[in-house]
Amino acid sequence: MLMPKRGDPNFDKPYKVRPFIDTLQKNVLKYYDPDEVMSADESMISFKSRSSLKQYMPKKPIRRGYKVWMLACKSAYVLEV
Repeated sequence: MLMPKRGDPNFDKPYKVRPFIDTLQKNVLKYYDPDEVMSADESMISFKSRSSLKQYMPKKPIRRGYKVWMLACKSAYVLEV
């Protein structure tokens, strides 16, 4: 599998794990009936090694890591990332 070039509209840095993420999301939505109350929020996933996706946010409890947006329901179950 080759990584698309940066100018390509299909460019995606985590292209190697994208099939896993897509399958996981599809199965979560297929097998879980979410609550009516949902929330969209950002979250930091701690990561201390080298990566071009890593971000530094000095005022957050987790200062270095991956910043992701999540859709979660009332029971704290993550529906989409």
